[in-house]
Amino acid sequence: QGIMSESKETKPETQTGSTSALPATDSHIQLYSKFYTQACLIPKDVKEAPEEMKKRDQRILITLETITKLIFGSDGKKKARVVLYAGGALELIVALVKRSGVLNVKNIDNNGSDQAEMSKKIILSALKSIKTCVLRNPAGRARCRSSGALGMISNVFELCMMEQHATIVEEAFTTLAAMSLGDDLNALEASTEMKPFIKASKEVFPNASQMHQKTLYLDTLFAAIEKEQASFIKYLKSDNSMAAFFKNIIEAEKNKMTALHHVEDKKFSAALQHFNHSIKLVAPFLDKTKLLDDIVMDIRSNRASANSEVGNSKMCLEDTNILLNVDGIDKRELLKIHGKALIDLGRIEEGKETLAKLRIMSPDDNEV
Repeated sequence: QGIMSESKETKPETQTGSTSALPATDSHIQLYSKFYTQACLIPKDVKEAPEEMKKRDQRILITLETITKLIFGSDGKKKARVVLYAGGALELIVALVKRSGVLNVKNIDNNGSDQAEMSKKIILSALKSIKTCVLRNPAGRARCRSSGALGMISNVFELCMMEQHATIVEEAFTTLAAMSLGDDLNALEASTEMKPFIKASKEVFPNASQMHQKTLYLDTLFAAIEKEQASFIKYLKSDNSMAAFFKNIIEAEKNKMTALHHVEDKKFSAALQHFNHSIKLVAPFLDKTKLLDDIVMDIRSNRASANSEVGNSKMCLEDTNILLNVDGIDKRELLKIHGKALIDLGRIEEGKETLAKLRIMSPDDNEV
């Protein structure tokens, strides 16, 4: 199947509030919730008897295949909710692969025929489940960095390229394309790290025409992002900041997720510390590229909400004033906390004017 085989993508609206662990409000999410709990119980210890390890690996394989079945074909919002549930679907996939140890060997085929086949099945199933999580799902693609999914793809290439496992390598390229399409940050990171594997694939698999179609697509995608971000890439290289940039992005995203967990627990002061640190991590790059705009808007939106909860009206307005001037985002929740902050600061008329705008947009909202 091609990477564009699922239904039309629906980009979730930017919103305030937590998105890290969404409530089980329908049967599909309830089913996934129970499945996720069971998946997390798969033992981590790899120092087991061979028969126990075989059972564990079989359970890992079934779990990976089930993730694909549960998510494939879902609409954008439902898929986003599943991928973001609890610790995250991508994080679960990466953890299961680590528990299996399949990427820790020097040569898959040296493990005996049965174990070698199981290892290949686990790697292929992991790639397919990652692809299903990110296809037509911006929320899933945004988790590729912090979840370690991009790093896992690199490990797959390193292990399977020279062993000439063509099916796995081709699936890895397909999954990488799905990660990169529609997420310029993923595309930029992939363009800086994955090109050697594309070059090697042409030498190792000279007659793999379908694989080369995928690598040609990736080459085209990488060339486009490199052209668009030429001045930023030049800056990162001149300052030797390329690795620091991606490291900071990952740390910023992890801090944001930690903050959202604190929001769920009503620990708003702790959440604000992590939101603030997230902004601090990306701040050195904000005047150099627009690639971080979506990340920063999401952090600001959630930070404004947290500041509103603890009565930091002035700090709340610093974020809402910026966000209300951004096109293409849902501003109803922003207007609500913006108006409240204005009134709390004694700017009554401005607050009433803001809430009047909200009343027009949401006439049925009883809180307005």
